[in-house]
Amino acid sequence: MNSELLERFLRFQEQIRHLSPASIRAYRNDLEDFLAHIDQHGLALNEVEREEIRSWIVARRSAGMSARSTNRRLSSLRMLYRFLVRELGYSHNPADGLRSAKLEKPLPKVLQPDEMRQLLQVPGGDFAALRDTALMEMLYASGCRISELAHINLKHIDVKKKAMQVRGKGDRDRIVFFGQPASEALHAYMAVRNARLSMLGRTSQMALFINQRGGRLTARGAAGIIKKRVAQAQLSRDVSPHQFRHSFATHLLENGADIRAVQEMLGHAKLSATQIYTHVGIGTLRAV
Repeated sequence: MNSELLERFLRFQEQIRHLSPASIRAYRNDLEDFLAHIDQHGLALNEVEREEIRSWIVARRSAGMSARSTNRRLSSLRMLYRFLVRELGYSHNPADGLRSAKLEKPLPKVLQPDEMRQLLQVPGGDFAALRDTALMEMLYASGCRISELAHINLKHIDVKKKAMQVRGKGDRDRIVFFGQPASEALHAYMAVRNARLSMLGRTSQMALFINQRGGRLTARGAAGIIKKRVAQAQLSRDVSPHQFRHSFATHLLENGADIRAVQEMLGHAKLSATQIYTHVGIGTLRAV
């Protein structure tokens, strides 16, 4: 019975809330772990009380699970019981009232301006070099997430205004801007992009960034490109695609940009999410 209720909950998240496959997998992993715990004690979901959930959390923490992972599992359990209360008439949510573990928020890792310049100097003038330069320039100039940039089509860009329409988290649209270096890199890339698509007979392709075969460049493929270019630039540390976004925000604030303008460009719903970049700037100042 417990497993049937779990499947019903997951179908709701997938078909009604339209969560991604990755989110569904995360819910499944978290909740199957809890079901295994209560099965050992012969309990059904409607028999669980707060103390049983607390014992599950304590057991996971004692086994070495991080506070972040523990909080995520507790959050998944709250969502399951909210569904059961709303849809099946359960009397209460035993996960409500349980406090999440406190987390220390690490400051975002950013590239220094000279490191960014070093990374953006991609050698060569072939398709791959021009595409990779445009990709990294646009990431840094717009502050987009790698997944957002991978979904951009030609119709979303206004080259004259140096503006781009982006669909972010929660299906919220926003307008981002890019400067002259990114514009020049994009112009150079578009010439070789169009020539390659013509050669491949795929001129109907609307994706901005494409792979060698003319298909849309995926977020994973873009991340692989960045990893390759970081190694080629011989930077002394690993660089993730998200560090372009962190660097974008930090460098803007360090150079006097208004924090609310940066919030809009990042697509943050809350200003508190953007304020963390002010702490990065203070840390940099202290180091200097």
